[in-house]
Amino acid sequence: MTFVDKKEIPIWKRLIIRIFGNAYAYERDSIRYYFGYCPKHGYYIDHPAGYYEKLHCPKCIEETDLRISRLSKTNTLNFIFSFFSGVFLLDKGDAVPDRGFKRP
Repeated sequence: MTFVDKKEIPIWKRLIIRIFGNAYAYERDSIRYYFGYCPKHGYYIDHPAGYYEKLHCPKCIEETDLRISRLSKTNTLNFIFSFFSGVFLLDKGDAVPDRGFKRP
């Protein structure tokens, strides 16, 4: 949710965060928010998510989503290219690779 400068968090809470993974920050609308630490992006405040109620760095999640979307676009383009390459190979009447078959 929000990234926090480490100077805003007391040193004893930073120690707890580094040992246990999170520390209580505040509660709003009956949702508890916790401090978390990401080695890549620093300290942040978020609420636990999922069945196991773990904290996840929001920036790391965004980066992962971007990588996945780029990968799926690349895979789609590769599939389209390989499909049409195979169609053009067959249309030429040449031998199909690895089979040695020629069209009549």
